[in-house]
Amino acid sequence: MCDFFIIIVIIICYKNCTFRHIIYNIVYEYNQIRTTVVKCYTHVKYSILHSMNPKSHNLNLQMYSFQEILGLFHLENQSTLSDQNMKDAKSIVLKMHPDKSRLPSQYFIFYKRAFEILVDFYQNQTKTQQPVPTEKIEYESKGKGIGNGHNRSTNHQIQSVIDNMEKKEFQHKFNQLFEDNMLNTQKILQKQEQHKWFTQDQEDMNQDTNMTGTIHDKFEKIKLKQSSTHLAKYTGVQHVYSSGVNSGNLYEDDDGDGENTSYISSDPFGKLKYDDLRKVHKDQTIFAVSEHDLQKIPQYSSTDHLQTTRAQQNLTPMNKAESTRILENQEKSWQQQFMKKEYASKLQTMQYEEKSKTVMSHFLHLTNS
Repeated sequence: MCDFFIIIVIIICYKNCTFRHIIYNIVYEYNQIRTTVVKCYTHVKYSILHSMNPKSHNLNLQMYSFQEILGLFHLENQSTLSDQNMKDAKSIVLKMHPDKSRLPSQYFIFYKRAFEILVDFYQNQTKTQQPVPTEKIEYESKGKGIGNGHNRSTNHQIQSVIDNMEKKEFQHKFNQLFEDNMLNTQKILQKQEQHKWFTQDQEDMNQDTNMTGTIHDKFEKIKLKQSSTHLAKYTGVQHVYSSGVNSGNLYEDDDGDGENTSYISSDPFGKLKYDDLRKVHKDQTIFAVSEHDLQKIPQYSSTDHLQTTRAQQNLTPMNKAESTRILENQEKSWQQQFMKKEYASKLQTMQYEEKSKTVMSHFLHLTNS
């Protein structure tokens, strides 16, 4: 009812020329103020965007985990990627273009490289869903020889430089590049540091001449010290894969000291990792068990106590729904491990590509200098 009277008043005022002129002025002033506010907001917005310095943000893709890469595209809760997820991620990358976001180009390049990692993962994930080709596929190599992976002009330039070099000069340049880029890598230095302990004259156990307490206490201290080195980590009851290609732990880490590295193997056909001298000397051996370890195991005062405890356990087999849920969670956990390994492999490939470009540029620079 109130709105109706307001409309009547506006109509009456509008018919009067004086009030009509006042209304025109009010509308005109309102539009002027609105235009000024919009211009100020746009100016402040673009000023803030242009003032953003790429150095203030971490745009190094090597420093991001795979979960953080997924978080850039709001996919951190996704274990598998769908077509819609890829479309949404691509739209985010397109919005980061300098012409649209008014941000420096480094941000667009960062998101573009992160999106390429998602594309590689999505393609590997959907390989089994591709139709089987009926026609014969002709594969073409990207390049030949030392310039593999580069364009033809780069290959021709490298090959011409090698042809014009003398044998001794080439060996000198090659040895220089090899020492600078291959011998001083982090992996080589880590291997050298790992085997350094074997060349040192250091006793594993300190000889305590001032014996205090009993021999039993002394042995317990030695066992506790050995257990504190975490040579083997107890992971509970797990599935055993024996006498097969994937003997031992199915998802074990073959290199380094990863969390899934198998230190010992009970399978007679398992892979005994004798490539590492430290594993042979310390890990592939008998571990001492102290009383401190026995305290972690449930103790029973008598046989009746053991039978009573076991009678309270639920031994009913799982139903189909519960077993399906456990298998789905296990499959999801394995899928996440695969995602992490694939992302680590992708980062390593990117490092190799950057290293290859650096070596080639140094090689051409040395030959031209």
